[in-house]
Amino acid sequence: MQTNSKALFLPISLMAAIALASSASSADPTAVERKSVVSEEQVEINVPTNGCTGKDSFSVKVDEAGKVELRRVEPDHCKGWFPSGEWVTYSWSELGLDASKFRGAYLAPDSKS
Repeated sequence: MQTNSKALFLPISLMAAIALASSASSADPTAVERKSVVSEEQVEINVPTNGCTGKDSFSVKVDEAGKVELRRVEPDHCKGWFPSGEWVTYSWSELGLDASKFRGAYLAPDSKS
């Protein structure tokens, strides 16, 4: 009996995506997993914006598992519409982490409204 590898790929990848999304932050179920792009030198993390968001808009913590928590400390009161968000970049030295230990980034609930 032949196995259709395409048929197996979809359910397995779907299960992996669900597992990744549900593990964004075990401590905070309202945290939202963010897209990220990893290179040898840095990680770029996509964050929501209304037009006035930058790297200094967030405090950053890295947990022992290698997950990066971004918590908004500067509200974005601009009125722009940016459905693709904004990319913020952190070097591995800024995070005290390296690419091999990075396990994703998530946005914690806003600490300021």
